[in-house]
Amino acid sequence: MTANETMRPSFDRPLKAAIPPSSINPPTAGCQTLRILVVDDDPFAAGLMARLLVQSGHVVRTVGCVDDCLRAAAGEGFDLLITDLLLPDGSGLDLLDRIRATAPAIPPGVHPSYGRETTQGITLTGFGGVEPARASAAAGDAGHLVKPIPFEALERLIAQLFPAGGLTADLPTAG
Repeated sequence: MTANETMRPSFDRPLKAAIPPSSINPPTAGCQTLRILVVDDDPFAAGLMARLLVQSGHVVRTVGCVDDCLRAAAGEGFDLLITDLLLPDGSGLDLLDRIRATAPAIPPGVHPSYGRETTQGITLTGFGGVEPARASAAAGDAGHLVKPIPFEALERLIAQLFPAGGLTADLPTAG
């Protein structure tokens, strides 16, 4: 590999199945199980975040670039997109809009909260400052965190975005 080539990580896989069920904790208090897509070209950072999220009870998939993110989102719905701003093949800033724009219609009988149109976004960056946070807010992301990210801060933000019962509150009940 030359200095000008970009290494593309090959860690595109769901993580829930990779961890024994007995080691998975219930979702963090104030939060429920979410389907989360983590997009980061640093396999170590993505893997660590995914493991912590899985241990908090979530189903997590990791990808390393914009193209893989769009392919993953076309194949399944996610409640939350956590993306780095700087990716090898583009910016993480417009990913949330692109995912929402390409979401197919929600099938009959499926609660809208489980559809892709309600995907929430959190952006990550290694650079502090006001401009990246403003750009993330303008792009529709609900949160912006600076690396290294204290996992407790991420958990608090997720709990704010998805209050307990938020995804299941309007589901029809059998009766």
